[in-house]
Amino acid sequence: MGTYTGTYLSDSDGYAQVSVYGERLSLNWNGEEHLLTCHAPGHYIVTLGTGSFFGLGFVRNAGDPVRYLVLGEALFERATVASSISTDRWERYVGAYRLKQPPITVRVEAGVLWMHSAFYGEEARCVPLSHYEFACKWGRFSFQVSPTGDVQGILWGGERFIPRH
Repeated sequence: MGTYTGTYLSDSDGYAQVSVYGERLSLNWNGEEHLLTCHAPGHYIVTLGTGSFFGLGFVRNAGDPVRYLVLGEALFERATVASSISTDRWERYVGAYRLKQPPITVRVEAGVLWMHSAFYGEEARCVPLSHYEFACKWGRFSFQVSPTGDVQGILWGGERFIPRH
């Protein structure tokens, strides 16, 4: 089980942290905890609170450590995440961001960064990856900050820039 534990990231599906809980593996998927049920070596089932489920598998080359996690149809790659992240600067990220879609709004409450998408009509808890980079169920993103400290916008999945409104 220990060979599977670690942090995995996906530009489109966010963050997955696998750890050992008792004698089972546990998955923290973008801030939500799920116990895994072993189906076969390296293959697990994730049951969501709604009763729906996903397959989860670990991928590695012979003799190498596990590098990828496949959750449903999403591919996550093992990554190292900053261990201590200060929330001091997060207030400057608060506000609205907009391109052509309905706005995305960011708020901070009790040390947690939240993102609301008018497109999806819901809010998501964001998991910090560094001082400026986060992941949520809609993917991985980073706040783009100028040398003077002004927040210019959000870079989504390393590709799409959404300017501050």
